[in-house]
Amino acid sequence: MAEARPFEGSQPGSTRQTTMLRMVSAVRILVAIAHYGDTNRRWLERLLDTYESMPFDVDVVILTERPKQFRAAVKTVVGLPTRNPRSLPFAAPELFRDRRDAYDLFVYSEDDTLITEENIRAFLWTADVLPADEIGGFLRFESDRDGEAYVSTAHAHFRWIPSSVRRRAGKLFASFSNEHGAAFLLTKRQLEAALASGGFVVPPHEGRHDMLVSAATDVYTQCGLEKLICIDELERFLLHHLPNRYVGLLGISLEEFREQIEGLGRVAAGELPSYELVDPETRILGARFSKSYYEPADAAFLGLIPREARSVLSIGCGVGLLEESLIRDGIKVTGIPLDAVVGVNAERRGVEVVHGPLENAENSLQGRRFDCVLVSNLLHLFPSPERILNFTHRVLTPGDPLIARVPNLIELGVLRRRLAGVPGYRHLTFDSFERAGIRVLDGEAFGRLAEKSGFRLEAVIPGDQRRVPTWLDNLIPSRLIARELHFVATRS
Repeated sequence: MAEARPFEGSQPGSTRQTTMLRMVSAVRILVAIAHYGDTNRRWLERLLDTYESMPFDVDVVILTERPKQFRAAVKTVVGLPTRNPRSLPFAAPELFRDRRDAYDLFVYSEDDTLITEENIRAFLWTADVLPADEIGGFLRFESDRDGEAYVSTAHAHFRWIPSSVRRRAGKLFASFSNEHGAAFLLTKRQLEAALASGGFVVPPHEGRHDMLVSAATDVYTQCGLEKLICIDELERFLLHHLPNRYVGLLGISLEEFREQIEGLGRVAAGELPSYELVDPETRILGARFSKSYYEPADAAFLGLIPREARSVLSIGCGVGLLEESLIRDGIKVTGIPLDAVVGVNAERRGVEVVHGPLENAENSLQGRRFDCVLVSNLLHLFPSPERILNFTHRVLTPGDPLIARVPNLIELGVLRRRLAGVPGYRHLTFDSFERAGIRVLDGEAFGRLAEKSGFRLEAVIPGDQRRVPTWLDNLIPSRLIARELHFVATRS
């Protein structure tokens, strides 16, 4: 047995955890690993090797859909909670509930997500310094062939919550909106709190996240425990997704992620505002149609900008990938970022950043004019999109264009889900904002809003289109198969 030693970062005289939690070799850990099929067997074996090498008293239970052979010390729980294979992780909360008196720490992960001894030590430190309603969490990363790390948790609409940054035990913590880390850890005290909440041991379900992800995030979304990441010691709270399958598909480099950490630090110091320009997340199943903070350049959309335009205002820019392509073409781009944290990324790419909220940006830009204004996948998320249009009117001169795009919510796939009563979709009407967090804007609806704000609608252009059988290609109007709509309007 390894020699016991204090956890790094433990505060002298702390009474939040017992002496037992300070003596690492005495900690009894129950690990539950979800393992469906055999595809990830080699990653599972690596996880088992890692747990065997730890100085803790560790018991591993593998949740599996059918009997399988593992090394002798490993136990199994066989069977799916429902017929859906993605329900397998929901067996973990029941296992933890039934064995809560025998262990001090409870660990769940998918079979390809590595939790190291250092991760466990870091988590136990957070349990020692965070209040009872806050819980230390983790983010996932991957590595490319050159060893460069990418934070796969950071994609789509997922972002740091600027107002969440706080100091605990001399360290900065903050909340990242993507609760999914394919894993969670709970001390006995935290497990008891989760069980008492009534939101932990629940039937398999999906909503904001799909079923597989919901099982690993219910502890944060339904149990009254706020997941926080220690941003001052980020590397201790990163879990390696061993297959590295998302490199180049989603996520951002660890280097760029650290820029966001820098931004959070500046928010904490009062150097940057803690606003969010808009709530980027819809209440549709899977948060579909939310605003991405990592939008790439889109030639079809950017091609609508007049060639003679030399200055562009981008309202609601994210990390600046979209805007960077315009800067390369010699266009001066000013951006009102979605928040000050991603504004750090955009500024590094050459965007002149003017911080929100909108009224602040309006004051900062008073008297300035631009050749074109871009609003990408944002108008549908505002309770009153005319607020953006009125602001835009004041920064353009007559004849200059506003170019916007929105998801096409009258597309056939969306209509089919509405008719099927899919959660959230059935509320997608032209007056749906309160229930779905999204406003339906087609050409006619946008045209009315534009006219009231002093614009003339010039064109409604279907964007990327859904594939349909060739024989249907000429029969279905493009507006019914386009996934997004591009609007071009000029200031009157």
